[in-house]
Amino acid sequence: RCLAVREQHLGPDDLEVALTLNNIGSLALVLDDFAGARTVLERAAAIYTRGLGPDHPDLARGLGNLGAALVGLGDYAAARQTCARALAIREHALGPDHPAVAYSLGSLALADYHAGDLATAHALLTRALALRERSLGATHPLVATTLVDLALIDRALEAAAAARQRLERALAIAEPAL
Repeated sequence: RCLAVREQHLGPDDLEVALTLNNIGSLALVLDDFAGARTVLERAAAIYTRGLGPDHPDLARGLGNLGAALVGLGDYAAARQTCARALAIREHALGPDHPAVAYSLGSLALADYHAGDLATAHALLTRALALRERSLGATHPLVATTLVDLALIDRALEAAAAARQRLERALAIAEPAL
């Protein structure tokens, strides 16, 4: 309903329409509706590109979500390309140490993980972890989430001791908050 109101009053190419489409796409991802997410997120990306240009950080956020939809659809090559573009935009626009870069690193790592490139996924998540620890602190919940993701890759790489250590640290971060 929000989308219909915004399209009617602001026009189909307004940036608020793109924001709404991105939010709908995020919800579709949570519901595992990857095809539906792809459709609205591609439209959002096109609006952001026309309205803000091809190098704007708002476009990068939508591209990260689109990358997740592509992973869900099994199109790992397109997911990797989309997530790499989002990372490049954020690094250029915000700098390589900006906290938002960690999200793009995680999205790209997800694409690489599902494509079977565990070493690259591990390296990307290791960088994301260091960035989150520096910018958010060692006990932030996003640090715990990144530790869990790294532990899954450690397990896939048959590094059980490292996986266990990361999971124990993630638990120690998460327990007080929960």
